[in-house]
Amino acid sequence: MAQSVAAKTTRLQSFLTKAQRDLFEVGPAPEEWTVLERLMSLVIQGDAPLAQAEKAVFALEGAFMNWNEVRVAREYEVIDALLAKRVVGAREKAPIIQKYLRRVFGMYNHLEIDWMMDATSERRIRFFDDLTMAPIQASAVLDLDAMEEGDLIPLCPDIKRFFARLGMVKPNPKESSVREIMEPAFEGKDIYPSFTALRVIAALGCDPKHPKNKRAMRLADAWSDKGAKPNAHFEECMADLGLPVRRLKTATKKKATKKKATKKKATKKKATKKA
Repeated sequence: MAQSVAAKTTRLQSFLTKAQRDLFEVGPAPEEWTVLERLMSLVIQGDAPLAQAEKAVFALEGAFMNWNEVRVAREYEVIDALLAKRVVGAREKAPIIQKYLRRVFGMYNHLEIDWMMDATSERRIRFFDDLTMAPIQASAVLDLDAMEEGDLIPLCPDIKRFFARLGMVKPNPKESSVREIMEPAFEGKDIYPSFTALRVIAALGCDPKHPKNKRAMRLADAWSDKGAKPNAHFEECMADLGLPVRRLKTATKKKATKKKATKKKATKKKATKKA
């Protein structure tokens, strides 16, 4: 029996919830940030939540007059500015930031790239290809940043292939068929983490030239998730797609530590009583 549209949307939401990674912990750009700053934070994000990278950008913004100063500064000066604000991974982030700024400057002889907000998604992708440093989530994040009130959620070929190859729509589907399943999944909440997850997973698992390669098979496995140990099987599939391993949330760690401490305290109390 064919699934209803509502059932497909629910399935998609469940899948994206399971697929969440620190990498996808993205929100709207801080107020008054330029595209240069937004993209800089994405370039140095790594597998961590974006907030950590944003802290580095804010630190440099407060320590230097402008981004050209950061570009031409000595590396140790950039490191010192990051360390002063206790930015994690300061020594690793500093050279990447300077390399990014120098590459943008080398492409245009200036650091103004706000034109990207008015560009098509395809033109932004061409820019990323020329830059060679943009991470895989950059396209999704900047597409969302460029949305204005009343705009539809960005829909790219990778997302269409994702829905088609997982059997939710026909091959070469109409845009409307994809949207009726996808858009309700992002209503009434911040769409950044879920949409970024969808775009990244679709890009990794839906190669247009190789529809049955290993990653495509692993994406299908993750979608069906019929392993002997479903959660472990799902995580293996995500790892084979090239995504980082899901990290335990801080709250979970705290809960486990508290439980262990309570158990230790009870054991000690019992031993004292026995003595």
